[in-house]
Amino acid sequence: MYSYLLGICLLTLINIYYKKFTINEFNKIILFFSLSTYFVVVYKNANFLISFLLAVICIRRNNKDFIKIFFISSLILYLSTILLSMFGILHSNEMIRIVDGTINKRTSLGFTHPNEVFLYFIPIALCGYYLYGNKFTYYIILIATSSVLYKLSYCRTGYITVLCVVGLNFFKNILIKFKLKNILPYTMVVLTIISIFIAKLYGNDLDNNISNLLSQRPNLWNYYIKNGYMLSILGKGIHPDYIMDNFYLFLLVEMGITGYFIYFIIYYKSLKHLRHDIKLLIIILIFYIYGLTETNIIIGSIQFVFALQIKSIIINNKKINKEDKYNG
Repeated sequence: MYSYLLGICLLTLINIYYKKFTINEFNKIILFFSLSTYFVVVYKNANFLISFLLAVICIRRNNKDFIKIFFISSLILYLSTILLSMFGILHSNEMIRIVDGTINKRTSLGFTHPNEVFLYFIPIALCGYYLYGNKFTYYIILIATSSVLYKLSYCRTGYITVLCVVGLNFFKNILIKFKLKNILPYTMVVLTIISIFIAKLYGNDLDNNISNLLSQRPNLWNYYIKNGYMLSILGKGIHPDYIMDNFYLFLLVEMGITGYFIYFIIYYKSLKHLRHDIKLLIIILIFYIYGLTETNIIIGSIQFVFALQIKSIIINNKKINKEDKYNG
């Protein structure tokens, strides 16, 4: 990890040296670097830093070029992991899931957990959607591939999330009509409230339909609510015995109101800037939905669009509207 970060930092410094920035842009770069340092020093979390570095590296590239590079590199590494697992070089962890008395074998295909099969596949699927989402063939390949991965990993959340890509694209015109671009900036707060509502309503009892559907996550969420973890300035940290699979509650528990507010402001301001690109808005919405049951979308190398959101705040908004115009 440290070698990885050092390499990206060096590339970023070279990029800053050769690129010309306005005073306003440079001041924003310093601001985001300060925020990155804050998260690294206070929380030992490098994910914000990774997203910031990627944003600076692609600062003069249009969004489509960045997504294409991310798509190709991620796909190569994903397939390499599976191939190394097939040849026995990478160990594939296996688990069992019992649903309605049926035993389902789950394999990780070389990743550390079966859920990671879709965790690392979803960014690839979303990049593909941005690049090839206007082609019917893409959806055939996406559904077929996802179905095979689901049969192997039995990751329900990831599979449903990928199907949402297909569904939301089908209703794209309806989303435009109902002003998705105006609603999306507030979605983070709405989903936070929904998460708390689910935890309070269904988190006290493990034996209910909602709890079973969400793999008993509401009970874990409710633990943090009942024990006063939610309302702190700098965060109280995640308890090692209570996994937090919810991006929004994770921010409040791990990084406090301060960390949550920083992320909200970035989402809010960037979504105002990126409102002309409907495909990008749908991708952000998918990550929003996935965040209800998956904290790992905070990882900079998974939530690739967060780098573009930071970039949209750093550079002049008019430039974005000119180079990344409405992508239907």
